Formats: sequence, C-alpha cells, structure tokens
Amino acid sequence: MKAKWNKLASGNVLSHSNHGMAEKVKKLNLERDYKKFLYFIDGNGNVCSKPKSGEGESQVLVPNAIERDNQFLYFIDKEGDVARSPRAARKPKKEQAA
Repeated sequence: MKAKWNKLASGNVLSHSNHGMAEKVKKLNLERDYKKFLYFIDGNGNVCSKPKSGEGESQVLVPNAIERDNQFLYFIDKEGDVARSPRAARKPKKEQAA
C-alpha cells in the first residue's frame, strides 16, 4: 500500500501511513552508513550525523529540514525520510503532603 503525500502550508510534505503510528513529514531519501554514523534531528530541525566513535563534531546534512512540534518525536525512518510519532502522554505528578 502506498502512502499519500500532502503538501503543508509550511512547504513540508506529510504522509499518513496505515503501518503504525508514525507519519512522514518530509521526503529526503538520505543514504546512510549506520555502521559509522548516528543520524538525528537536532532541536533546530536540522538533520545531522555524528560519528559513532564519539570523535568529531556533528555535521548538518539538511539545514532547517522541519519545523518541530514538541508534541511529536522526530526521527529518520528506514527510507531515509523524516517521520514523526506522537510523544507518550506524561502522567501528572502527585502532590506531596507537606
């Protein structure tokens, strides 16, 4: 089954998939080397990579790839695209009696 792609007002692309809770936000088709690098989306919405060895700086691969919403967890999916899934709801803290 193919996912539907919709263009948002922000210019980002969004798809809804029937395969789980994640939705694609932007199609990038990144080629990745998982043996040597860790891939992530930083707080500014940049797609970055960093050597797994821990040595070296993070490198921005796609600047300003997305506009983040704190209600979602963003990641690079197996196709090399940016996807997101809803964050788990936090339980309210219990008030402690003084």
